[in-house]
Amino acid sequence: MSRFFGMMPRNEIDKEETLIDENNYKVTIQAGCNGYTIIYADGSSMYEDITCSTEENFNKAFRLAESSVGKLTRTGQVSEER
Repeated sequence: MSRFFGMMPRNEIDKEETLIDENNYKVTIQAGCNGYTIIYADGSSMYEDITCSTEENFNKAFRLAESSVGKLTRTGQVSEER
């Protein structure tokens, strides 16, 4: 996958969800079958390119984000494509 400044290309994102951390900051997780990206409220990001199911990549990113910022709450803003 060819990333631009660490961001996934739009055509690689199968699921995107915005969550809220314990301090009410937004955390966005984008996942596809070729990897995931976590975008934090301050604009920083973490990502990894792993080939597996979208759901596996999303769950891995979710656990990683929670280990970084604490408990995440779902906001209902979910986008699933394809």
